[in-house]
Amino acid sequence: MDLDRQRHKARRQVASDNDARSAHDILRAETAAIHKRLHADATFSALLDGRLSRKDYESLMCGMYGFYRPLDEMICSAERDLISIPRTVTYQPRGPMLANDLSALGVDADLLASILTCQDLPDITSPADLTGVLYVVDGATRGGVLLNNCVSRLLGSQSTAGRTYWDWCRQSGGAHWRSTRQLINHFGRDKAAIEQMTLVANQTFSAFENWLAAVIEPDEAAMV
Repeated sequence: MDLDRQRHKARRQVASDNDARSAHDILRAETAAIHKRLHADATFSALLDGRLSRKDYESLMCGMYGFYRPLDEMICSAERDLISIPRTVTYQPRGPMLANDLSALGVDADLLASILTCQDLPDITSPADLTGVLYVVDGATRGGVLLNNCVSRLLGSQSTAGRTYWDWCRQSGGAHWRSTRQLINHFGRDKAAIEQMTLVANQTFSAFENWLAAVIEPDEAAMV
């Protein structure tokens, strides 16, 4: 689906009867389908159910590192250039946390440097674009709180080695999510901005879904 068709679809979805709903309510409703698919993803489901192998956990973390490393740079640059309103917190890059976790899991520096990175990411050229991306990545910290406990059980240790990202979600994700909610409320004051947030949020979810599907090959025997 090309960009013009995606924009047209997003505009149809945000109809006039959305006016009474908040920007966050609209974002949540219009991204519900792909959000549900990600919740049902085989790797995340196995992690939640305690069926994921350590090998597949390492693959998941490699995939997340490959996704966030380029996205971190895009978000930090856009946040610096596009956001002029005060924020309680600023974006925290995920790549360094994921790199630390991979090192704790035994991934050496040469292998870390060779991990493929996602190139099919949405453009971030406006505050609405950035807010749509942050809706996805900061919203993901809420699920990260639950996954933190699952990873602790998988690794069989109370140490945060190998799960510093998930533990960061537990400790700091709430503050980042509240800050993003403020951006949604601030920039979601007109229909065009909400449409753009919705479009880019769906693009970000899709990029993550497609990236994980491309780079992760679950060890099915270990997940049974």
